Amino acid sequence: MSGDATQVGFRPGYETFGARLSGVNEGSSVHFSVWAPNAKSVHVTGDFNDWANPGQVLTSESEAGVWSAQIANVAQGDAYQFRIQPGPHSESFLKADPYASFGQTAPGTASRVWSLDYA
Repeated sequence: MSGDATQVGFRPGYETFGARLSGVNEGSSVHFSVWAPNAKSVHVTGDFNDWANPGQVLTSESEAGVWSAQIANVAQGDAYQFRIQPGPHSESFLKADPYASFGQTAPGTASRVWSLDYA
């Protein structure tokens, strides 16, 4: 499988995917990234955009199915989910971030933007 596009460069997933907060104050920006190899489109929706449907668009970075975007005005603690469109004739669905370090308490299913920087 050497040289296969699915190898994404290869850094560990926890360093690449999820929501990466650039600051911890109000008005911070977040780099969202998710692996959705068979998706037609991916958006992110949450507290920061009033759960807009479909939300802010993520762009496909490679043939490996990595989708990402830098979104402004996202604060620590904001809830979010990825809206994934699997195909042209399929309904989109909301998906929690598999690399989130924090999430809503049940019965909520959204992930939360959270920094693990302890400095």
